[in-house]
Amino acid sequence: MGSPIESYLVQHALVVLCAEMQQEIYKIVLHRAAQANDKQIANFVYNAAQRVLRSVGKSELAGFMGCFGQDEKEKFNQFMEDAAVTKYNNAVNNRHDVAHSSGVQVTFPELKEAVAAASGILQAMEDSLKKAGDAGPSG
Repeated sequence: MGSPIESYLVQHALVVLCAEMQQEIYKIVLHRAAQANDKQIANFVYNAAQRVLRSVGKSELAGFMGCFGQDEKEKFNQFMEDAAVTKYNNAVNNRHDVAHSSGVQVTFPELKEAVAAASGILQAMEDSLKKAGDAGPSG
């Protein structure tokens, strides 16, 4: 703890966290689009999501959810706790600094909190997009 190795590993993990968030969001969108039982519509929605979602910051995710409708955006925002959003946004902002500047000093405990917050954000997104009676994707 507190070593250059910790710093390096946490910085790498921040980059991976953001990349994984994007991939998981695409899976959630694809699952929801597949419920239309129209492969072409599902493909369109999935491809459009990849073009629209450029960042995984909380405000960008809320805007992305607004593409599905104002109700979905509001549900998504209501599912989020301010403390978790702050921890998550700090991780996303630090990831940006890692990729575009000289790096950051984030600890493993801070990373762990950001990962937990990211999991909650994904769950909020999934819950906001559920149709009535939908159990959601397994896994």
